[in-house]
Amino acid sequence: MDKIMSKINDTSLELTSSELDLVAGGAASNEVTTAGGPGDGLGRRTTLGPMAPKKKPTAAKLRSWRVSIMCARTHYHYLGVVYAPDEKSAEAAAIAEYKIGADMRRRLIARPDD
Repeated sequence: MDKIMSKINDTSLELTSSELDLVAGGAASNEVTTAGGPGDGLGRRTTLGPMAPKKKPTAAKLRSWRVSIMCARTHYHYLGVVYAPDEKSAEAAAIAEYKIGADMRRRLIARPDD
């Protein structure tokens, strides 16, 4: 029992389930009350359960892009808004969403919608 208590007070807190049951008094509990630091007289609650799951890496932030087709040199036909992380993927999303043919793809313009 002394070895187990020294493990609890140690900074590297790794107990097996059988040691946990022994300290918890045979109850299947994930929390163990241990003595606080020297002279404080208060117990502290230490959770020995599974750690919180690590956050997954976030996907690239999606931006809104205004998509237009150039009709003449200075006139544009507005198609709509697509969401993509960059200009190339915005153009690809617009081609798929608005079913733009191969002959019109060179006239496609995607601008950030800020």
